[in-house]
Amino acid sequence: MFLPKSHLHFRNLSCGLSRVILRVSVACVGLLVLATLSTTLSLAAQKVSKSTALQPAATPQVVISAHMASNDLQVLDIKYRVFYNKFENKFITLTDFDMASNLTDELLNALVDDKRVAWRGATADERQKLEACYGPKSWKEKTVTLPAIEADHVLLINAAYSASIHFSGHRLDLAVALRMADRKTGRILWKKVINEKGELPGTLEEIQKDNQKPVKEALNKLMEQVVPKVKQHIAQSQL
Repeated sequence: MFLPKSHLHFRNLSCGLSRVILRVSVACVGLLVLATLSTTLSLAAQKVSKSTALQPAATPQVVISAHMASNDLQVLDIKYRVFYNKFENKFITLTDFDMASNLTDELLNALVDDKRVAWRGATADERQKLEACYGPKSWKEKTVTLPAIEADHVLLINAAYSASIHFSGHRLDLAVALRMADRKTGRILWKKVINEKGELPGTLEEIQKDNQKPVKEALNKLMEQVVPKVKQHIAQSQL
């Protein structure tokens, strides 16, 4: 069928316009899909961010390591004479008595309410590795070389006990030197020495009766007096 030129021109114009409308529609659909996808990803990222923010930070961990250079009780026996005084050091080996382990256990029980950090005692392997941190000059140092153990801080405790016997009385002493160190840098955060004094329950012969029970009980009593003071200092100190 023959159509006039005007009709052919109109039909061609209509076809061109339809193609343009189709392209625009496809582009709009594409933009809509991209916008929806972008919104979905943004919401997902916000949920992940909120979830991460709500997760509590990991609690720092502190390892307690107590050390004693010797388990022997050094007793200074002072005997007074008319023209001179006699000083004699005597050593009593305390059997079945581990002050370092006892002190660690008592501190862990005392610090259970301090939730700023997670407290734990050093394992036997860790205690052995930390032996090098208790040298004679270590107290004066501002840093200490710590082994690679699982902890954020290390509480180094050096304990020592001694006794003296003289005419005015018998005395028992317990000294506890504390150092809190940063595990990664080895920097000493703080240090403290706590001394506790008590009465030696008897003569050298008397304190060793019944498997040395009198002197062991006296040392445990001093340790029980030291622990609250250690706890108080830690509560006021940096962790």
